[in-house]
Amino acid sequence: MIKKLNIYDYGVYKDFIWNNVMGNTEDTTFGPRNIIYGRNYSGKTTFSRIFRSLENRKPHEDFKDGKFLITLEDGTEITDQEIAQGTFNFRVYNSDFKKENLSFLYNDEGEILPFTILGEENVDIDKKIDIERRKIEEIQFRLYGTNNNGLVHRYNVEEKRISSMEKELQQKIREAASDIRNNSLYFVANEKKKQYDSRDFLSEIPSALALDIPIEERHRNILKEEIKPVLNTIKDLDFMDPNLLLEANELLTRNINPSRIIERLAKNSLLQQWVREGIAFHKKVHNEECAFCGSPIDERAWEELDSHFTTEVEEFSLKINSLIKQLENKKELIMNYKLPLKSSDFYSVFQEQFNILVEEYEFLISEKIKHLETKIEILDERRLNLFNPFNKTINDNDLAHRIEINISNINMLVERHNNFTNGFLNEQEKARSQLRFNEIHKVIKMINYEKRKRKIDEENKKLQQISLQKDTLTVNEKESLTRIKNLEVMLKDEQNSVIEINKYLKTFLGHPELYLDLIKNSGPENQSKFVIMRKQELAKNLSEGEQSLIAFCYFLATLKDISNVDDYTIFIDDPICSLDSNHIFYVYSLIDSEIASKKYKQIFISTHNLDFLKYLQKLTNPEKNKHRMKLYHNKWWLIEKCFNKEREVVGTVKKMPKYLEKYSTEFIYLFHEIYRVANEEQCDENYHVFYNFPNNARKFIETYMFFKYPDIKIGNDRRILSFFGGNMKVRSFINRINNEYSHGEQQPDRLFKPVNIPEFKENAKIILEAISNRDSEQYDAFLNSIEALPEKAEQNIGVSSTN
Repeated sequence: MIKKLNIYDYGVYKDFIWNNVMGNTEDTTFGPRNIIYGRNYSGKTTFSRIFRSLENRKPHEDFKDGKFLITLEDGTEITDQEIAQGTFNFRVYNSDFKKENLSFLYNDEGEILPFTILGEENVDIDKKIDIERRKIEEIQFRLYGTNNNGLVHRYNVEEKRISSMEKELQQKIREAASDIRNNSLYFVANEKKKQYDSRDFLSEIPSALALDIPIEERHRNILKEEIKPVLNTIKDLDFMDPNLLLEANELLTRNINPSRIIERLAKNSLLQQWVREGIAFHKKVHNEECAFCGSPIDERAWEELDSHFTTEVEEFSLKINSLIKQLENKKELIMNYKLPLKSSDFYSVFQEQFNILVEEYEFLISEKIKHLETKIEILDERRLNLFNPFNKTINDNDLAHRIEINISNINMLVERHNNFTNGFLNEQEKARSQLRFNEIHKVIKMINYEKRKRKIDEENKKLQQISLQKDTLTVNEKESLTRIKNLEVMLKDEQNSVIEINKYLKTFLGHPELYLDLIKNSGPENQSKFVIMRKQELAKNLSEGEQSLIAFCYFLATLKDISNVDDYTIFIDDPICSLDSNHIFYVYSLIDSEIASKKYKQIFISTHNLDFLKYLQKLTNPEKNKHRMKLYHNKWWLIEKCFNKEREVVGTVKKMPKYLEKYSTEFIYLFHEIYRVANEEQCDENYHVFYNFPNNARKFIETYMFFKYPDIKIGNDRRILSFFGGNMKVRSFINRINNEYSHGEQQPDRLFKPVNIPEFKENAKIILEAISNRDSEQYDAFLNSIEALPEKAEQNIGVSSTN
């Protein structure tokens, strides 16, 4: 049970320390029953929100930085920082409860919409459902727009336009594919061309390649040709003579030395050759005489010739002659050799290269023959100069190597030809493919395929963005619908609460014409929807008071689920707000029967209405044992505004004055305020009493004069003159209170000046003295009601109004 409450900073409350204001006695702490009175805007609802934050276990949204300290009866202290961790059994009824637990929605005609939501959780869920529905509305607006100009329309228009572009391009491709399919140049008859279509065309675009005219012509020639036989390669030709070359170089450089040289022969190579040949002739035919001159050849001449032309010389000469003969044969062989290949033997694709190689071959052979002739000439020259060796040798290795390469290249071309023959169909298929790719390249260039394709791709990217937005919104819409469905399932069924509300409205509040009715369920089975009815029709223009009645009835209905009432604290803030006098009693009777009659742990009831305050004096005591009934006696408290040391208006809680506690009339309260001005010295604690004096005095005088002189024909000035003894000076004082100090519109400058404390005290004394003189019995009753001693009162009002 809460015993004390310090409020450091919470709305109008600033630095309110309980012990500083109330003292530290048991009599000045909250009890099981607490009745609180305060005028409108004095801070009652703000006070209740501290308790509401305990119930909700979170700070109030308007006072998230509020600071307070609650002291329980066992001495435990709870700060504003600890409410989230607490386990507080509180139920609070205030304006927040109405807002959070009931959803009153109106249409343009003032009718309450047929879906009335009950319960804080349900209202919160309903708000979330409403948020999701607004999301759906926004999504649908973006999807469909107002004049079919949303994303869906944009998507459809763009999709149709892109489809038209694609169809136009596809048509050109189909036509091109058809032309290719029907051209025998690109396919073997009765084969692929039957199947070739736009899909094949598109698949071959990456391979499309422009051909040079010669290459294109070559591919066409390949397709025109028939298969040719396999060719034999050229065998190794006996054109190379490395051994002969070595032998020739050896003979050219060899030294020949005769036994005795005949100088005339040595010096004349032609003569020497003529003699050498003549010796051979004469030895075979004319051995004794010269066949040229007929002279005899003696023995000594033959000896001399044999010494010059030795066997070595003869053998050397024979070798040279033999070598020359071999070289001449080699030359004859080369000159008579014909290549076993001709250009027509090859496919057209190889003919040009073959002709080039043949031309090179013929050139190299002619060079080879020249080389052979040169060798023969050199050897022949050495044959004539037997005894004069040459200093240089013959070398034609480079030419021999070039001939080998040329023959190798011809053989390689033969192999390519043969491979072509072996893969003839494949080669023709390659040629067809290349020609087809060339044709595809021409087509895509002619129809601007790449440019169109890029344009279509760009437009498709834009369309994808629209589609992504559209799909995202569609997904969001489905998610919102799913969330709505899940939230509707979470809605708590309040049918039992509605039964209780209708019972309260009919039995306690005398409102049989106003009730809640269940409508056909359009949602999950555990969710009920209600309409507010008045006399069998939908209620229209439900007043604030009627809304408050339904809200309070619902609050009472929610208490039905509490089984352990002795663990709960109930706080009811101004339940008769906006209600007329008849309903005040009805609400009191509900509180008395549904709350006061039960042993709740602690009860707080606040009000601004003195009539209701009077009823609360009669609350039922739930305890039947006379000795324990005092456990539930009422404690009375007053909430009002006053000035602090900084002249700020702040809220405070006090013990309620006895006259309010016992009599509960504003009339006595106003008298007490006037009495305090007359008898107290102004200080920081009572500054508000003097500040409010003009309004309090005006209201008290008007009320008192009306009861004193109820004749409506008598004016207010006449009433005042009659009561205050016809003293015009007094009437001026009183009228100044009524018309100057209590109203700002006539003399607004008064609002910017400090209050006139001495004048107010004088006025208060005039009023009290007039009542004392004119109606002493009434005056004594006033004093008794506020527990003031007559003797003290007489001393303090000793100033005569006539002086």
